[in-house]
Order: sequence, then structure tokens, then C-alpha cells
Amino acid sequence: MTWKPTRESAKLLLECQNLIGEYSGSITLRQLFYLLVESGAIELNEASYRKVKNLMINARKHSRVPPTTFSYNTPKVDDTIFGDAKVYMERCTHDYRIPRTFNQPNHIEIWVEREPHRTFISSLVAEYDIPVYVTGGYSAFSFIFEAARRLEASVERSGSPRVLYLSDLSPASVNMFESQVSEISNHLSLTREEVDAIMLRVGLEPEHVIKFDLPVLEVLPSTQKTALFEDKYSDLLEVFDIPRIPVVEIESLNPIELADIISNVLFSLTDQSILEDVAVLEGKNRAILEGELNER
Repeated sequence: MTWKPTRESAKLLLECQNLIGEYSGSITLRQLFYLLVESGAIELNEASYRKVKNLMINARKHSRVPPTTFSYNTPKVDDTIFGDAKVYMERCTHDYRIPRTFNQPNHIEIWVEREPHRTFISSLVAEYDIPVYVTGGYSAFSFIFEAARRLEASVERSGSPRVLYLSDLSPASVNMFESQVSEISNHLSLTREEVDAIMLRVGLEPEHVIKFDLPVLEVLPSTQKTALFEDKYSDLLEVFDIPRIPVVEIESLNPIELADIISNVLFSLTDQSILEDVAVLEGKNRAILEGELNER
């Protein structure tokens, strides 16, 4: 069955293809939507988002863009079968890698609210081998319990654990973050000040909305559920003529700008000389493995 988009849809499809190519296919559907808003191709509303979503469904079905462009939640399963042990050893030697977190002074992990965003963030931090976890909003007990165990173990291995937290700037997201801070504090028997040194909310913050002139998706009325957000942010937002209770999605931040924000934080928390030492050690070990393989 063929698919022939309308002239308007074809024009929008071309813009989508250009953006997907520019960002190497690593962006989420929501990020693509905001990039289109930024370029003036569509308006900022849910009707436009549904239009882009449906367009991308058809485009993937009919191979106008790669079907895996927005793939996520893909299990890392290696189903390769080796009938030859030497071929297997060659594969292991080729893939040998020392995680760049090895010997680092800080344990670092990243938390995001949504699975599609995890895929994108993982691509940004792959060179550091930093894990990215999905909180799913108000985190389940098992998520917080396992996170607390990781953070406790990291103190014994290295030094200061750090959780880099990325979410929307909205009352709901702020309430979720505060809930997780409270739960981690209880699990680890730490004070709020101690947990604040561990869990770092690196985005979105009002400074990003102001600096990058990010679009406000929605303006909410003041209710009991917005009280925490208003107390923390509203006065500052009002100074810069931004609604007191906005909803600004993290996907509205240009992927390049988001990558810069994360890179700057990681640079400040990692020892660059150790990164270089690990790369050198990896090369030496791989050479040893290759030498032993050739002797067989």
C-alpha cells in the first residue's frame, strides 16, 4: 500500500527529515516537535504535536525516515551464536572496554522521567559509561530502594555519589523531585542538606527558560498542588516576565544546548586525567589480549 502525503504534509516531512538527519536520529519525537516549533514550521499546541506524531508514523511505515528513529526500551540482548571459540575470542577482544567510570572519585548516575528521553540522554553520555534511569514520575518503592543501595555501595567504592536529575519545569515535576529527595533521605538516614549534595537538579531550571527563551506549553492556575513550585520559582519567573506557574518541557531545549549543559556538569564532576589513564590502560590490555589470541 502506497502513501502519498498532501503538499502541506510533504513540506513538513522534508523539514522533519532534515532535522532527523542533523541530529543523527537520536532525538525523541517530542524534541522533533519542539524543533519544528522553533523553526516556525508548526505552532505550539497539542493538535500540531498529534499531526507530527501521525506524520512520523506514516513516514516510518513507508520508509521515508528510518523505522527505528524513535525506538526506545530496546533490550540489550546479544543473540549471536558462535560455533567457533576463536571467533568468539576475537569478538571479545575487539569489544574489550574498561568503563570510563573506573577509578573516578564520584559515582554518577542520571535520572529522567520518561523512557524516550532516557534513550536520548544515554546517547549523550555513552562515552562516560554513565547509567541513565527512568523514574516514571512518582517513583515506586522498588526504584528508590535499589537507588539507595547503589548510592550506599558507591560510597564504599569511591567517594561522593551524584544523581543528576533532568525533568520538565512544572509543578508536577518539582513535586515528584521533592518526593524522591524525601524518600532517598529516609532510606539513607540523611538530612535534607546531605541529600541536596547528592541529588542535583540540573535541568530544567528557570535560568534555562530565560537564557534559551524556551516556549511555555501551558500556564496553570494556582492550587494546593502548585504551592511548592510557586514558593521556589514563581517570584523569579515573574521578574523576567514569564508566567508564575508555567509548564516548560525539557524536550523544548535544543538537543545541542542540552548536551552542553550535561557535558559541563560531567566535566566538573569527573577527573579528566583518570579518564585518559583508563583509555591508555584499555589500549594496553587490548594489545595483550590480541597478542595472546595470535599465539593460539
